[in-house]
Amino acid sequence: MSEGIDLDLDNYELHDLLNLFKLDYNFSLDDLKQAKKMVMKTHPDKCNLPKEYFIFFSKAFKVIVSVHKFRTRGDTQRSTVYVIEKDDDESKEQLLKKLANKPNFNKIFNELFEKHYIHSEETDGGYGDWLKSDEDIDTSVATKSNMHAAFEAKKSAARDMVVKKGVSDMGGEGYGQSDLVGEVPESYGSALFSNLGYEDLRKAHMETVVPVTQEDIQNRPVFKNEQELRHHRDAQSNKPMSEEESRMYLDEQRKGENKNDVQRAFKLAKQDEAARRANEAWISGFKRIGC
Repeated sequence: MSEGIDLDLDNYELHDLLNLFKLDYNFSLDDLKQAKKMVMKTHPDKCNLPKEYFIFFSKAFKVIVSVHKFRTRGDTQRSTVYVIEKDDDESKEQLLKKLANKPNFNKIFNELFEKHYIHSEETDGGYGDWLKSDEDIDTSVATKSNMHAAFEAKKSAARDMVVKKGVSDMGGEGYGQSDLVGEVPESYGSALFSNLGYEDLRKAHMETVVPVTQEDIQNRPVFKNEQELRHHRDAQSNKPMSEEESRMYLDEQRKGENKNDVQRAFKLAKQDEAARRANEAWISGFKRIGC
């Protein structure tokens, strides 16, 4: 095993860890057992590598196990008993009460909060920077003679921004709903057929003109009579999928959903670890100040 490997787990994305253990997105429990054997081979008693390698591979394996547990959480029937655990931390509560009596408590709290605050795409995203900038402000002046050309240019630019995705499932994905892992949505507008209709501010500003240009109108098919129109429509592929095609489509859809679940589980595992470290550092900072 190469000794040039990066031992900082924070530098690894999901596909890096999967490649590390020779796994694909659909890895099974048997694959996990093989991955565990790889971890054990890095133990200082079984190889000449420093102990840091075994520690790194053990941590990486725990992340993969967490991903597998998240992905297969609905595969087994089991009853869950919820227990409210006591904070190990009567000491934490006493510490905070002690610090709250200090005259500069708010200053101390704010400094520690800013230092250990966990940034995310959801909280750091939005259009704040865009609103403050002059980006996308049209400073050109259109006269009566070139008004048509100016509108055509706007339509052409708006058409180039349109992303064609084909047929997709209807739902909240891509709209302004909160995401489980805090990812920024594609749009902050309301979902289709929403009772509370509102549009994404930036999208409304950028796409105020319907992007149908004169070129689009000229390039549309023209039919001399009804028979030509009927032939054109008959040539379109409107046949429903066969049973085999439907099965293949559903299999691909399941694979895509499984891949998304694995990626989501990986992000949640990393977020959980980041929150744990931030909490420990936050309490440690309070303890140093309270001493």
